[in-house]
Amino acid sequence: MPGLRNPYRILCLDGGGRWSLISVMALQAIFGERAKGHDILKGFDLVAANSGGSIVLGGLVENKSLAELLDLFCTSERLFPQEPLFTPAGLGHWLSRRFLHFGPKYDTATKLERLMELMPEYGSANLIDVPERLQRAIGTRTHFLIVGFDYDWKRAKFFRSNAESLASASGPTTATLAEAIHASSTAPVTFGKHPRRSSGRCNL
Repeated sequence: MPGLRNPYRILCLDGGGRWSLISVMALQAIFGERAKGHDILKGFDLVAANSGGSIVLGGLVENKSLAELLDLFCTSERLFPQEPLFTPAGLGHWLSRRFLHFGPKYDTATKLERLMELMPEYGSANLIDVPERLQRAIGTRTHFLIVGFDYDWKRAKFFRSNAESLASASGPTTATLAEAIHASSTAPVTFGKHPRRSSGRCNL
């Protein structure tokens, strides 16, 4: 807008599982096919993400290239491993999906392991500490808002890196970056084996 000083720049990354590759392709169209995460984050004050979009966020924080992230979603089994079939629980869940059309398909615990592999540098950091660490790497501070779902209360759960946010209705999160992304990208129990328990306080 003409005359607007110091605009607050927000990047929104939508979910949809593998369809999150659309967000990656949109970023490629804007920044170039092989642009890297930190170069993109320099241009934004806040990144808000949900579900698969939060995985894109994690890749940007880890300074993955957009080409790497696109490949990740084109081979999504790397992040969304299916539940092993040849176990008592796995066989039972396969039968319930096959004949009753419900039941978990993916291995929730293994997905967190895969996320940690994707984010070896920042994944284990507390979400509220990530902006400061990132600022030391890129020279600017970007905050993050990751949206999950509280399965017990049937309402949205917001993971914020900014503990001083005026929009926050609760105290600062103790979740790590990987845990927040894991909670956001774990689908309802008809897909995952169980809701993701984050920081021992709520099911997500």
